[in-house]
Amino acid sequence: MNYKADSQYASSLNKKQEAVSEFARSKSIKEQREFLPVFSVRDELLTVIRDNRIVVIVGETGSGKTTQLTQYLYESGYSRNGLIGCT
Repeated sequence: MNYKADSQYASSLNKKQEAVSEFARSKSIKEQREFLPVFSVRDELLTVIRDNRIVVIVGETGSGKTTQLTQYLYESGYSRNGLIGCT
């Protein structure tokens, strides 16, 4: 067994990823994004971000803070002004 080869990041990218839940298998990516709680406050979040230099977003695990907020910023053109970071 080649434990080094099995743990290399690049080799994991070549493996076909399968959806793990029925929800993920049966819904489009658009439907999955719209299901997350953060979707219902998308416009309000973008307004707050536009109007303030520093914003701290707090929400439950799985609400879409990390995965969706960064996409909202990208889709709104914030990446033209620099990097979008999420910590």
